[in-house]
Amino acid sequence: MTYSLLDLPVELIEIVIRNLFLVKWSPDPSFSLSNQTKNDLHSCALTCLALFEPAIRLLWQDVELFQLLKLFPNLQRNEAGVYVLTSDLDDASWKRFDLYSIHVKNLSVHATVNVVDSAVWGRLALSRPGPMLSNLTYVYCLDSHSDCTFFDRRMFLISSHLKKVYLDVLGGKFSKLLPYLSFVQQEACLDRLVIVHHRGDNSGFDPLPIVAQFKDLRSLRLVFSDSEITSLDFGCLCQLQKLIDLELFIDGNIAVRTLGDGVPKAENLACLEVYLQSPDILPVVLRMYEASPVENLLVTFVEFHDAELFQTTLDIIPLKWLQTLTVLEISYQDGMGPIQMVNLPPVSLSSLIGSLYDARGLEELTLSGLSKDVVYVADSDIFNICNAWPNLTRLIIDIDVQTQIRISGVDQLPTVSSFYALSAHCPALKTVQIPFYPGDIPPIDNDKSRALASSPGPPHRLRYLFLYVPEADFGDCNLTADGSSLVAYHLNLAFPLLNTVEVKNFDMGDIWSPTRIRWDAVNTVIGICHDVRRRYA
Repeated sequence: MTYSLLDLPVELIEIVIRNLFLVKWSPDPSFSLSNQTKNDLHSCALTCLALFEPAIRLLWQDVELFQLLKLFPNLQRNEAGVYVLTSDLDDASWKRFDLYSIHVKNLSVHATVNVVDSAVWGRLALSRPGPMLSNLTYVYCLDSHSDCTFFDRRMFLISSHLKKVYLDVLGGKFSKLLPYLSFVQQEACLDRLVIVHHRGDNSGFDPLPIVAQFKDLRSLRLVFSDSEITSLDFGCLCQLQKLIDLELFIDGNIAVRTLGDGVPKAENLACLEVYLQSPDILPVVLRMYEASPVENLLVTFVEFHDAELFQTTLDIIPLKWLQTLTVLEISYQDGMGPIQMVNLPPVSLSSLIGSLYDARGLEELTLSGLSKDVVYVADSDIFNICNAWPNLTRLIIDIDVQTQIRISGVDQLPTVSSFYALSAHCPALKTVQIPFYPGDIPPIDNDKSRALASSPGPPHRLRYLFLYVPEADFGDCNLTADGSSLVAYHLNLAFPLLNTVEVKNFDMGDIWSPTRIRWDAVNTVIGICHDVRRRYA
């Protein structure tokens, strides 16, 4: 029995179409499909009736506004290079527009591309009052140094289904977008709002009061980079009682109005990510959400050389969060490299993060941007981490170890003992990146090997490991006859399923953003161990 495409359910055909063509996510929907993919979808739509609807639906799901305007045959470019309507819109024009526009869900608007006469928007609004795109769910607006307010084309930028708005403004005054934002606040029920503003004159303007009017927001991302904002009233954001996810990127020294005692605290925030140049903002933000069950906390500081800030950041984490945190990431970024502590000896990692050991539910820990001049990590610190957080799935301790650290004549870096501690006490680990000292490695112990091999329970499932190894010690280990073999032996015992070990590449890349290379000498021995285990299992 033979079948044709017409015999297949429409839902199945659509699944086939969506799996044949790659749709990549982008903040700007106009980049979600490549030109080649668009051409292929167009060919599918012309192949047969069964493929037309699914292909057109995918082809028109993510579009740029000008692509919609070109559906009107009487939109023409005049001698001045400006697009105008040469005649009134008839029923045939609207029918063609509706055939394709009904599929639009994600729309991008580029203010400075393809200049359209302002009268076009007015004529379209008069010809058909109300929203033009009934199924629109996401709007991305991009403006660069223009006077566009997006309010004149609002009939395309609103629908009853609109849930997400992304405003990306480079230069100019952000206040010019207030009319459109007010319109959206009145006509739609947004779940997510993203505002990105770079290098603009915002003196005396605080955008947070208008943002706080979106009472149903569940996700908010605010990026102000060189935007010359003088002050921010963060207390306004406490009005967003439904907010679950908040991301703040504030590049600049901004005055923060303190939170008044009468302002109600938000109680539903679960994820907080902050990228700050001014340390004064963080305490205010943490206080705002101290009553919330925050699970994910990501903090990045820029242009600081004060190591005490690290300790202060941990000390001001609200006590309630110690019961709810599952993901913690603290990073320091600076063009000159990791933060430094001048004229003071380095301290142990445990002395810095000991206040967090009560956060028993932590599953992911990332500490990056620290320097060996600030903190050292030894086996005892890894043991403390294992005892405090047995449910860890991700452990990243990124510390500059270009040279070995010695305090009172003792090397201060984790050794192979840390591998066994992680294996025994953190069975769920999937990602591990830690410093490592490959010297003074214990010899092969056959009794220990047999004991570990016969131990009950499944083997540790870690398959990938990245190590920060001092350059000189790395070279010595590779030159020593048994050095790399012993490292592989202990890794194979601790993590029987491990198949790839990588280290920092000292010859290429930024020393603060290391290039990864395979530790071939170790990986070769591990591969041999796997072969032996398979052969004699």
